[in-house]
Amino acid sequence: MLKLNDLYKKSMFALAGCAMLATVACSNDDKEQVNDGISEAEAVDVIESAVVSESNGVAKMATDASVMAEEQQVYSQSPLVVCGEDYYENYASANTGVYSYDYAGSTNYKLLCTQSGSPATFIINHELEGTYDTPRMYSDDSVVSGLQVTGLAPAQAIAVLNGSYVREGYQESKVHNMNHFSSEVTITVNNLSVNKYTQAITGGTATVVFNGVGSAGGNYSFTGSITFNGNETATLIVNGNSYTINL
Repeated sequence: MLKLNDLYKKSMFALAGCAMLATVACSNDDKEQVNDGISEAEAVDVIESAVVSESNGVAKMATDASVMAEEQQVYSQSPLVVCGEDYYENYASANTGVYSYDYAGSTNYKLLCTQSGSPATFIINHELEGTYDTPRMYSDDSVVSGLQVTGLAPAQAIAVLNGSYVREGYQESKVHNMNHFSSEVTITVNNLSVNKYTQAITGGTATVVFNGVGSAGGNYSFTGSITFNGNETATLIVNGNSYTINL
């Protein structure tokens, strides 16, 4: 995985080349390569990729958590897992196409039960490394996700998820100034509701924090909120600006 030190090396090499060729103007491409700024639009592109299923974002982690809960029968009174016991599995997920991703790592899950033995909370954590590639952004990063699923009773059609999703790594923008930078995106999910039968996200909110470091070392931060609309879209608000995300 390319780290920030590599960004400095790229930037310093480009600047040294410009200085050595004093009689020749540096190209616009060289200037764009060392442009340090991370725009709101670029931050939004990274945030969107951390949300949508097509880049293994938090929406996919949420629906996967509900699918695993169903597979382990924790939506019933006869779960396949033992209350309070930790379980571990390898994780691998990939998708190809205009939007593609490839992530691998580990999954840890545990079922917490009431004193009477009824399923109460299903906890599922992921630690992943991989890449995604979209028409607007390429990323080489790592993901740490921790979600708690409640509403497990068979009579309830909706599961409720709370927790966090953190994606950290190196990005290359394919639009705007085509900047290269590193970033950390933290999404904190609040009462995200998932239909147990269709696995569709039906509502909920989240807060998001973007912290980025430009190619010349500048620090850039953006904060926002996400509302899951229940129609396979979410609305992201950053600096008062609204963006629609297709989950």
